[in-house]
Amino acid sequence: MPWGVVWIIAFVAVTSIGLYTSQLTRITSVRVLAAPYGDKQRLLNILKKLEPLPALQVDSTSVQRSIESKRFVRDSQFTRNVFGRAVLKVEYRKPVAWIRGTTGWFVDEEGVVFPSRGEKSPPIGVDKSVLPRSPLVTLGGPGLLQDAALLAKAVQESGLNLHGVIWIDERVRLCLNSSLGAKVTFGSGKDLDLKLKALRQALASEPSLLESAKEVNLVVPDAPAVTR
Repeated sequence: MPWGVVWIIAFVAVTSIGLYTSQLTRITSVRVLAAPYGDKQRLLNILKKLEPLPALQVDSTSVQRSIESKRFVRDSQFTRNVFGRAVLKVEYRKPVAWIRGTTGWFVDEEGVVFPSRGEKSPPIGVDKSVLPRSPLVTLGGPGLLQDAALLAKAVQESGLNLHGVIWIDERVRLCLNSSLGAKVTFGSGKDLDLKLKALRQALASEPSLLESAKEVNLVVPDAPAVTR
């Protein structure tokens, strides 16, 4: 083997070892891309543990695993370079509903239950009857919680300004107990846009409908039924 090649290989090996072990490459600056409301101190504690380590000895996967150990974190990404700079991106779960019967627990649009970081509660709640261990969910399938979460999100995005709690009735149908009094029956999580459109039209014709009616059935959105 030519000496030039041997020297180059040796130089690369020594340089690599130096970068891996040198304190000159330790992380001195971390750019955090997140909205760490209620989670700032935990993130700082995790990042502080990285200070003594040369950059190449920092395991990005291990850092991300620590960040994601809390259920309110949906995803994270940690990158670093040999110049001592790092970037941390954290995506937090966004609550679409609070859970009735609990203190400080939410559900996101994926149907994941997670603890509060101190966020403001959404106007819609979900009952324990839609949680995975509920007997009714056993009958209706594990997707009911996500259906309930998507219903909560759709209601809030509809512009109807509704408040209430989503639950499952004895026929395993998704329902919303409006804070105004009426039970709004959606049935399944299908065609939510059509069902909410039908509700919007019904309220336009009778603004006090949710106060005067016992039930507004939207299972067939083309023919909503009202029980008084």
